[in-house]
Amino acid sequence: MNITLTYSAPYDRMLTLMSNLPYSDEQILEAKLYIKNLEGFWIKHEKKIVREIEKITKLKFRHHEKCYVVKNMDYEALSHPFTIKIDPDLEWVKLKLIHELIHILLVQNPGKVKILIKSLHNLYQDKDLFFKVHIPLCLIERKVVENLYGKSYFKKVLKKEILADEEDEVWPIANKLYPKFKMDIIKFFKNVVDRKI
Repeated sequence: MNITLTYSAPYDRMLTLMSNLPYSDEQILEAKLYIKNLEGFWIKHEKKIVREIEKITKLKFRHHEKCYVVKNMDYEALSHPFTIKIDPDLEWVKLKLIHELIHILLVQNPGKVKILIKSLHNLYQDKDLFFKVHIPLCLIERKVVENLYGKSYFKKVLKKEILADEEDEVWPIANKLYPKFKMDIIKFFKNVVDRKI
């Protein structure tokens, strides 16, 4: 599995205008230069990140992904369509790519993820789907980041992610579960429901 970074002027224009910002054709050149820079950075990390995500989840990516690069949008990144906003901090972008890749992996494994969603529904009946999806995602993300880059790196980026995202309600619960999470996200939550953990 690998990511192909790409640019679509109509898509970028639409998101820029939806952000109430003026669109300029200069964004095309800016995005293409950014893609070249991000490709050089990402290629050094991609294989080990993909392997680590698959190892931790016990799930497999089913196909390659195209990721659109845009200048303006309300979110830092999206998983569907896979989109990343231009940001000069490539370490931050790497974290966002990891996060969205985990979303993508879960979507690419619908049969197994149905079991996960059922477990999460049983555990967090009063919570919305955003919350339920992000609990396992944050566990996986933390495990990937700590395994590859260390605990201090994770603590540094976690602060930024909590400030940037609405997931600040999710992270405290994910962090409480984290010491017991080793691998296989589906089995982990089934065991939590069955009170084996």
